[in-house]
Amino acid sequence: MDLIFSLNLFEKEKIPSKIIELAEKREKFRKEKNWKDSDKIREEIEKLGFIVKDEKDGFRVEKK
Repeated sequence: MDLIFSLNLFEKEKIPSKIIELAEKREKFRKEKNWKDSDKIREEIEKLGFIVKDEKDGFRVEKK
């Protein structure tokens, strides 16, 4: 069905390296329980059009 509607449901979106670097820096702050800086980076990532989702084993980044 996704061929009929030309949807790429299984194609993963590429996340820019800058966003990944910010998310990794944020994760480091989270591990250090530095919530203030962690929140600042989350806001910066969101301003760039992405969302960071915290998971059991780290994080996931998605486009808004």
